[in-house]
Amino acid sequence: MPLRKGGGTRVRLSISGLKTAAVLSLAAPTVLFYLTHLRWYFGLLSSAVLGAAVFFYRKGLNDERPAELPGKADGDAFELSPGSLLFCLLAAAAWTYLSGIGGFFAQSLDFNNRNAILHDLLDHPWPVYFPETDSALTYYLGYWILPALLGKGGGLLFGPAFAWTLANMMQFLQTVWLLLLAFLLLLSYLRRGEHVAGVVLLFIFFSGMDGLICFLREEWSPHIEWWSVTWEYPSMTTSLFWVYNQAVPAWIMTLLFLHSAGDIRTYALIGLICLPYAPFPLVGLVVLCAGCFCVALVRNRNRKAVWKMVFSPENLLAVLGMIPMLLFLTSNHAVGGDPFHVEMYREYYPTLGNYLYKYVLFLGIEWGIYAAILFSRFRKDPVFLLSCASLALIPLFQMGANYNDFVMRASTPALTLLCVYCIRFLTQPSPRQRRLLSWALVAALTIGALTGATEMKRGFAEFRLNGYRPVVRDEYGSVLNAKEEVNYFLCTDVSDSFFYRVLAKQRENR
Repeated sequence: MPLRKGGGTRVRLSISGLKTAAVLSLAAPTVLFYLTHLRWYFGLLSSAVLGAAVFFYRKGLNDERPAELPGKADGDAFELSPGSLLFCLLAAAAWTYLSGIGGFFAQSLDFNNRNAILHDLLDHPWPVYFPETDSALTYYLGYWILPALLGKGGGLLFGPAFAWTLANMMQFLQTVWLLLLAFLLLLSYLRRGEHVAGVVLLFIFFSGMDGLICFLREEWSPHIEWWSVTWEYPSMTTSLFWVYNQAVPAWIMTLLFLHSAGDIRTYALIGLICLPYAPFPLVGLVVLCAGCFCVALVRNRNRKAVWKMVFSPENLLAVLGMIPMLLFLTSNHAVGGDPFHVEMYREYYPTLGNYLYKYVLFLGIEWGIYAAILFSRFRKDPVFLLSCASLALIPLFQMGANYNDFVMRASTPALTLLCVYCIRFLTQPSPRQRRLLSWALVAALTIGALTGATEMKRGFAEFRLNGYRPVVRDEYGSVLNAKEEVNYFLCTDVSDSFFYRVLAKQRENR
């Protein structure tokens, strides 16, 4: 609601309302998945259980909401100017446009796979079966469920071509909405109604200092984050441009966690609603939640109360409500192919010393310099320390079909938190904070911004070379044509899958 403050119009937003909107926005596609992919009775039951978890989450927010004092803004309110709100919306729209989502600009190569998934969801009944190979589309589909459902509806009325156009438009609008929520969650956490443009741009361009290595080596490429060969911690812009379906929900999940870092009652719900979008980032958040739980046990003398929070209604219902989704995802062929394991030494490095040198260099460039600057301010903050520990350990592990997938994606929550701490350091300086450290952080972030700028430059170059027409990566048409990656998107033995035998709707004419 608008109000007058200090002679200017301000928009008051409810923080609990923002958090509820974010949870509902991420949970709704899972409910749609259940209703369209499961047998009707399993679909209704699972949807009801997940809905109950969201209800208790919202109820908990209302119970914690401080009473409003006459003449004062309550603790649940967050205020910013209409211009700042408009800037957030325009920034979300511009960032989405430049990412290629919706097919209006230049898309990265990874869109071939993502467009293929959308084609299969549009072209087949749900669940998507491929009877000729006894397989089924089995992937984290959360980001495409709503656009595909609306596209299918439009296709029934106006034909297949319109279905594709409408689904892409809905992907664009969905991304703008989720990014707007992410920006508002960030600003409300920081309690920043001023300098909004600076905060949003810092988030968009946040990255490790890849440009420093490229400058020293005099080696520049359209994707400069691969300088270490074996590891990559992607920038915010790189994540959006290549794996938007994982990155955007993971950012919202992490910001929701940050808003309630001490509220163990909500951990399972906040994390598991991201399971249909981003399993690897969820693993990264689980580590942070486990660490915060251990800190709570140590600091709180009443350990029984801590354990009681673990078994809150929202946590228990979220776990129960997401079991069908977990069974769906674990039926994917790639799950059992490359289990989680320690990977501390590789054939890329001739000696252990060379490996350790590259490992330390990677940590320092990607986040260590930032952490060193921030340490004096946040050395007693457990979430900051857990984030640093997480970023140090993640490169030592491997999981998934591609050896670098786990490193790139599981790091998303910790990198997001590091970004927030950098913004806090600059926008909320402490009385003892030295100006020299602030300038050092600004210099480091400026170098880091080169990564996102390089990614945008790649898009502009491809857009220009294509005659200023969109570059749509749509070579496959179906995941069955995804070459050597085809099994990453499938349950390759439907007849032997518990999910498809028991829970899922059966294929037609079986």
